[in-house]
Amino acid sequence: MQSDQLCLSIVARSAAIRPRATYVIAQPATLHHRPLACTRLTGHLGGYRSSPLEPLEHEVQADQSHQEFNWAKQWYPLAGVQDLQADRPNAFTLLGQKLVVWHDRNAAEGPAWRCFDDSCPHRRVPLSEGRIHDDGTLMCCYHGWRFDGEGQAVTIPALAEHQQQHDRVCCNANSSVAAHPVEVRHGLLFVWGEAGAMAFLESQSRPVPLGDIPSNVPEDELVSVYTNFTRDLPGPFDVWMENMVDQSHVAFAHHGPGGNRKGEVAGVYHQRPVTLSTPDQGFKYDFDWSATSKKITKDTHFHFIPPCLSSFKLASGEGGLWIYAVPTNAFSTRLIINAGRQIKNQWLARFFNGLIPRWLAHIQLNAINDGDVVYMHAQAKANLQAKLQHSGSFSWRKHYFLPGQNDRGVLAWRSWFENLAGGGPFSAQQAEPDMYQTVAGLPDRRSLLSREHQHTQNCSACRSALQRVQIGQQAALAAAAGCFLAMSAQLSHEGDTVPFAIGVVSALVVRVGLQQLEKQFVFTDWVNQDKN
Repeated sequence: MQSDQLCLSIVARSAAIRPRATYVIAQPATLHHRPLACTRLTGHLGGYRSSPLEPLEHEVQADQSHQEFNWAKQWYPLAGVQDLQADRPNAFTLLGQKLVVWHDRNAAEGPAWRCFDDSCPHRRVPLSEGRIHDDGTLMCCYHGWRFDGEGQAVTIPALAEHQQQHDRVCCNANSSVAAHPVEVRHGLLFVWGEAGAMAFLESQSRPVPLGDIPSNVPEDELVSVYTNFTRDLPGPFDVWMENMVDQSHVAFAHHGPGGNRKGEVAGVYHQRPVTLSTPDQGFKYDFDWSATSKKITKDTHFHFIPPCLSSFKLASGEGGLWIYAVPTNAFSTRLIINAGRQIKNQWLARFFNGLIPRWLAHIQLNAINDGDVVYMHAQAKANLQAKLQHSGSFSWRKHYFLPGQNDRGVLAWRSWFENLAGGGPFSAQQAEPDMYQTVAGLPDRRSLLSREHQHTQNCSACRSALQRVQIGQQAALAAAAGCFLAMSAQLSHEGDTVPFAIGVVSALVVRVGLQQLEKQFVFTDWVNQDKN
């Protein structure tokens, strides 16, 4: 995926893993032809090498004897807890559902996060436009209805003068808000895809999906390179998942901040056979790859953990990267990116965790993300157009041309997605107006690549950093003006003006630098031709 290359390389360096020597890639053997639909994904996918001139078009079928994957009965992360605002409702979208997350300080088990359907049962206005009342309940600010942490109405102002009727209506099931199960793991808030009493029972039988690293490393020994970076991106979830299982694009699409297309091994990729057992276990494989074009990283382990987690683990097993591609709706995806490694000395772990400001790491990740956004948006449009054009006869195997080893991850993902997971959480998609298109029919790059709206406004660290940068610009301008006035006064008295002139120039240089830094939080265009 767009950040895997840099995250894994940084984690590897922090783990003091020396890259192995570059080796020459042998020419792959000729593909042995097999009848279509004969390769089953119940054991291993692959085991053969593809010729550069021959398409890898063999039908990949998954064992469909298992029950179909249920997208609603799953855990999904919404955001890092540090980015939620405890003093007000937080609006989210998941699987096309509007949700509201809020902090219940009156919970019997202690302060806890709650998640409701974002709809007041009275007149169906969004609860996320309400407020946290002084007594700690969630208030709908349309008519003042208030709800406790279980979703039960506790106050209806219009009925306050009629206590018996008020209490009777509050006890009516129709006055309640549908609540979703919530869990917090490694600083991430997870929400169950369904609401209601049955959802609370069913959610207890399914573990929260965590990557291989956070699942096996104690939280106080985990040194984070990236912590709960989130970005809301155009393009459906299945296209972004394709991007994650394809690491051969890194050297090219992310040249500069995350890769290097210049070199003999740029984009080199060797993948081991894919292993899949059941729909709920996803699939996994090992691979060798090159992002820097100077070395080949060997034996990286990939594991797709349903419903939306891509877990990468270094060969050493001590570090890795885990990325969630959360399906917000049929046309957009929220990425949540983490990377880190284990340090068993807890004092050192705390030291390294505070070493790099979170906002600085996010600038780096935003730059890496930018390299994919325009491509994913265009690919999603092309896929949807082909589906609408061919209707029931659409086949991604015909739509794509997948000739090499680097395409095996896409084959595995599409096989799991189509054959085991029913083609995704959304029904047949219909075309919608392109919000990221100019009147001339070209991509609106400021909307497509808006870091401000896709990330900064939802990130507590970057939002605060942007505010400080803007204040710094004003302070620098004020300092320049003050130095200029002092210099003018000195001129009238024939005094020494050099120190004040230096102050003016220095303040203006600082202001220009802060203006450039502000762009990193708001918008920076990505043009491949300019990435030298």
